[in-house]
Amino acid sequence: MLKCLKNLGIECGFGDLFLKINGVKLFMDGSFGARTAALKEPYSDNPAVTGVLYNVDEVKENIS
Repeated sequence: MLKCLKNLGIECGFGDLFLKINGVKLFMDGSFGARTAALKEPYSDNPAVTGVLYNVDEVKENIS
């Protein structure tokens, strides 16, 4: 679970009948529509853009 959620007391199973937290989805890059998905080569329609890739070590720091 993410440290920031754990610090707030939010853990797996947290919630009630209307909202329950059982997991967290992480992503390391963006989306194709926003041109932020990380690619090895530039986008064909915009050669200046290769997307965004988040720092793996930074993400690992926030996961326990």
